[in-house]
Amino acid sequence: MNLTAYYDLRAMPVTFDSCVFFANADAYRQCLGASGLDVEIIQNEYRLASERDKTFNKGQKDWRVYNVISKVPHLLPSVRSVKWSTREPVTLSTLIFPQSYNPLVRGKELNWIACYGLKFLDQFKGTNINLQPFTAPTCALDLVRSSLGEGFITITLRTSSFQPQRNSNLEVWSQVANLLRTEGNKVVILPDFEDFLGKKQYLKFFPEELVFAPALIDLSVRQAVYSLALHNFATSNGPAGMLYLSKAPFSLFKLIVPGIPTTSEKYLQDALGIRRGEKPFFCGARQHFIWSEDDLDSVTEHLSAVNLSPTLENC
Repeated sequence: MNLTAYYDLRAMPVTFDSCVFFANADAYRQCLGASGLDVEIIQNEYRLASERDKTFNKGQKDWRVYNVISKVPHLLPSVRSVKWSTREPVTLSTLIFPQSYNPLVRGKELNWIACYGLKFLDQFKGTNINLQPFTAPTCALDLVRSSLGEGFITITLRTSSFQPQRNSNLEVWSQVANLLRTEGNKVVILPDFEDFLGKKQYLKFFPEELVFAPALIDLSVRQAVYSLALHNFATSNGPAGMLYLSKAPFSLFKLIVPGIPTTSEKYLQDALGIRRGEKPFFCGARQHFIWSEDDLDSVTEHLSAVNLSPTLENC
C-alpha cells in the first residue's frame, strides 16, 4: 500500500520548502512500511501567510506550482504518481500525510508548518530511515556525464529581486571561480533562474560558457549536476534543499541575513532545528552549513576544509 501526501496550497508555500515536505512524507512512508508515495497537489486557492505569499501574484504562483512543486516529487525514487487538482479531495487514502490532513479545515486552523520543517525528522534519529532521499534519475545522470563529465565544482547563485539582501556576493564568487579554475578545476555556474531569463546580472562577473543552462530549466538535471560534482558551493537559496536532502557534497553560505524573519537564528532553530554553528543531524562529513557571509575571507578559508585550498595569490 502507498502513502498519499497531500500538498494543499491553502496551507503550503509555492517555494522549494516543498523539498522538505516531500522528504518528511517519504520518511513517514518508510516508518509505516508503505511501498510507495503518491502525491496530490491541491490548487484551488493560495495561502497568504508569508511575505512572499503576499508579494507574488497569481500568475507567479501558478508558474511555481508547475515548475517547482509538481517537479520536486520526481526526485524521490519512492514516488509512484503525482496528481494535480483544483478541487479538494472528496475521500482520502487510507495512509495519508500530513497525518492530520482534513480538506474541510480552512483558514488559520490549516497550519502544517511542522510538516515542511526539518524538525519533523528529529523523530527518526537513530533509525535506518533514509532522510536524504533526493536522487537524480539515471537518464539525467547520463545526460550530465555526457555534457560535463564528473568531478567539476558548482557555484549556485542567488540574484533574486525578492529579498535582495539574501543575494550572493557576485564579485566574491567570481574571484573564487577564477581561483579554482587557475588551479585546474572545472567550474560550473548555476545562476538564479529569474536572473537567467531576466537581467542576467551574473554575466558581469562570469563568462557565459561556465553556465550550464539545462540545470536551470529541469530539476532532475540540476539534481544530477549536484550529485556528480566534486563539491557544490551555494549561497543559501531555494534549491539548497536539493543539496542537504541528498547525499551531494556541499557548502552553504549566508544562512543568517538580519531583518528577514526566515533567515533569522530563531527561524532556523524553530524550522530546521539547528543553532548557530550546527547542521542538520543527518548531514554527512562533506556537507557543510557555513555560518558566515559569503565574503572572500570566509569562502577561501573554507576551501581547505573541503580539500580545495588554492593560494590567494592566484585570485
